[in-house]
Amino acid sequence: MERLRNFRQRLTSGSFAAGSNAEMQALANETIDRMKSSLEDDLNTAQAQGAIFEMVRRVNTALDAQEIRQNEVPSFSLRWRSSMRFFAVIKDDDGQR
Repeated sequence: MERLRNFRQRLTSGSFAAGSNAEMQALANETIDRMKSSLEDDLNTAQAQGAIFEMVRRVNTALDAQEIRQNEVPSFSLRWRSSMRFFAVIKDDDGQR
């Protein structure tokens, strides 16, 4: 849970250079494709969660290297929010305990 909260915090509070990074946009699209495919495969939630955590890992690495641009932030935020709603893991009003 803490890893997911930290990811959301980094996306919402970070300062990002203008523009876009094609590799990061491809990752956002790949993540949603992997999630859909997993869920269509007999509701394979473990694979769908794996797709999200892979995205979080790769985006965190890119954030550390300052490779995320302003145009990618909404895409990653949307993927994160969509997955959290689906899995009912973190609500928008869910605080740290």
